[in-house]
Amino acid sequence: MDEIESLTELWEAMLSEEEVPVRLAWSRLSPEGQTSVLAHLRAMADEEGWQPSQRKAARAALRFLEPGPSH
Repeated sequence: MDEIESLTELWEAMLSEEEVPVRLAWSRLSPEGQTSVLAHLRAMADEEGWQPSQRKAARAALRFLEPGPSH
């Protein structure tokens, strides 16, 4: 599989707003890749310039990946 397809598939999974695809894509990343993806998701969720749907999807992925208080 070509790298571009892999990146496309990674981000499709990470921004799917579904826990299983997010966690599966995450588990396939190296520690360095996880650090980069987490930083990018945080930027998408918090910084201006992203579409509302992108921000929502990034926030969903972060909820699945970052430990936080139980609801």
